[in-house]
Amino acid sequence: MTLKKLNRLAHIRLKKGRDQTHEAKQKVDAYHLQLQNLLYEVMHLQKEITKCLEFKSKHEEIELVSVEEFYKEAPPEISKSDITLNDPHEQTLSRLDWELEQRKRLAEKYEESLANKEKILKEIEVKKEYLSNLQPRLNSIMQASLPVQEYFAMPFDQVHKQYEIARHLPPPLYVLFVQASAYGQACDK
Repeated sequence: MTLKKLNRLAHIRLKKGRDQTHEAKQKVDAYHLQLQNLLYEVMHLQKEITKCLEFKSKHEEIELVSVEEFYKEAPPEISKSDITLNDPHEQTLSRLDWELEQRKRLAEKYEESLANKEKILKEIEVKKEYLSNLQPRLNSIMQASLPVQEYFAMPFDQVHKQYEIARHLPPPLYVLFVQASAYGQACDK
């Protein structure tokens, strides 16, 4: 009976040893899994840090006014020289604010210029319309004044035609024609 008892005790010890080994193995596996998770997390965080360090912000592409010009031109409420001289981040923010203010001002000026341009273009159109309506009236006045021109021997129509033809002359000859004509008018022929 002692042999059976010893055999049973050996089996119980063996089972207990296996259970302890299995529990220890599970603990080691859990710790190993935790270690793998932490290593993966460290690797992921290192990648994120690298991304952040290599990040290029859009504000770096914007050409801002120089720092000296910024402090010279920007109003004190934007430049805040007591804060921005020692803090590069605040300085960049203030410079961006100044750039925004300048761009808003320039956009307003641009809108005013466009409105002024439209106004001038409308005035030009009105004057063109007036001048295009004036030509037929002038022609009718010239036709109506032909008898008066003949009576006073002042052929405006003939002089006008001569000037129209003279425009086709080379520049030196045209100048000579205009000067001779002016001399003739000044001396009353």
